[in-house]
Amino acid sequence: MNRNRTSGIPLRARQGFTILELLVVLAIIAIGSTIVFTYFSVIQEKSRDSRRVNDMNEISKALNIYYAGNSQFPVVTSEVVIDSTDVLSTELEGDGSIKETPKDPQHPALTYRYISSPDGSTYTLTFCLETDNIQEHAAGCSNTKNP
Repeated sequence: MNRNRTSGIPLRARQGFTILELLVVLAIIAIGSTIVFTYFSVIQEKSRDSRRVNDMNEISKALNIYYAGNSQFPVVTSEVVIDSTDVLSTELEGDGSIKETPKDPQHPALTYRYISSPDGSTYTLTFCLETDNIQEHAAGCSNTKNP
């Protein structure tokens, strides 16, 4: 029988991995996976936040087009959730100011909201962000855009 020269243990007895070696490898894989998934989650949050800011700019642009044609912003004196079936979306899409009014990427968990002054001279768009990585905005649902 062949023996390992350094330990004197028969070679057949040393085949395979010990339980400790397998556990160490599994722990390393688990830690690596956790880091990758956490990083991927942060990237997704930042991406959704960028989309939200772009959506607000798109809605604001549509509101300005609407204002140019109607001399006022759509009058909505009770805050509405923008979900493509709301009063604001109907007004903007019906007027041709926007093809389709965007809604939050995580709607209905997070939403865009709109309210105007009673005379339609001004408005407030409110939206949520998941991170605080966008200048002039904070994480949470207190972010606003006005004309």
